Amino acid sequence: GGYIASRKFYYGLPLYRMERIFAESGAPISRTQLSGYCMRIAEELEPIRDLIAGELLSNPHRVIHADETPLRVIKNGEENRKLCRMFVYTSTKWDSHQVAVYDFRTDRSKGSISEFLGGYDGTIICDDYSGYDSYAKETGAKLARCWLHWKRRFEDVVMLVEKSVDTEFRKLDAEKKKAITQARLQKSFAGSILDQMGKILSVESDNMSKTAEELLKIRQTVSRPLVETLFDTLRNTECEGSLKEAADYGLKMEEYMKAFLDDPYVEMTNNRCERAVKDFVISRKNFLFSCMLNFNHAF
Repeated sequence: GGYIASRKFYYGLPLYRMERIFAESGAPISRTQLSGYCMRIAEELEPIRDLIAGELLSNPHRVIHADETPLRVIKNGEENRKLCRMFVYTSTKWDSHQVAVYDFRTDRSKGSISEFLGGYDGTIICDDYSGYDSYAKETGAKLARCWLHWKRRFEDVVMLVEKSVDTEFRKLDAEKKKAITQARLQKSFAGSILDQMGKILSVESDNMSKTAEELLKIRQTVSRPLVETLFDTLRNTECEGSLKEAADYGLKMEEYMKAFLDDPYVEMTNNRCERAVKDFVISRKNFLFSCMLNFNHAF
């Protein structure tokens, strides 16, 4: 059972392929049997999983990461597929035991978040899904938003500048296009914002090895002035179109973007959890479909 479950969920090998491999080896095992083994393993490991989840939610730093990804599921063999969710919750770099807990839910509602988190009222580093906002209002939990999610929006605007050069100067060689692109980006407001964000993120990366106390002091003395200047610039600059959308995205979540400044255990990005989500996403690409065998499990 452990061999089958690890191949399915860790190495991303679909059960129908395992069924074929076992048959070719002279040991025919149906997909129904393989699913049964996986369910039995899940039931046997559930107490351990609960202990790990409990340790995650009671970590002394009171900070966790959260993310989720969609999963199409056929419910009890029905043809119509239901869009379910695989939530992932991870520890921060500061925790002595690094864990990632995967929590399958049939929807993306606040209830799905609440059922796992219970009464957790620490800080959640997450994306801008409103379910986390609702949960925070209900429980008093704090939220911290991912700076890279915000940064990518300005990067998309910069990409439009690069594409416009390709379209406008298609007959020029690559070197001349590059020079024109760099000149336009130097005058680009999006480019200047990215430069400011880059400086703030560099302060973090340059001080990763510092203690929590040292990092907090650096954030207060070095990062805070940079962050305040960035938000003041955005508030005092009129933008349009995609640029305005990128600016407004951060301005409406200013409080959550600044959360890292006052808590050294809060990371600026949600990369840690996104990497854990990616492991499941890679496996999901190998599944022809997932079937809801009962309300709590999907295979």
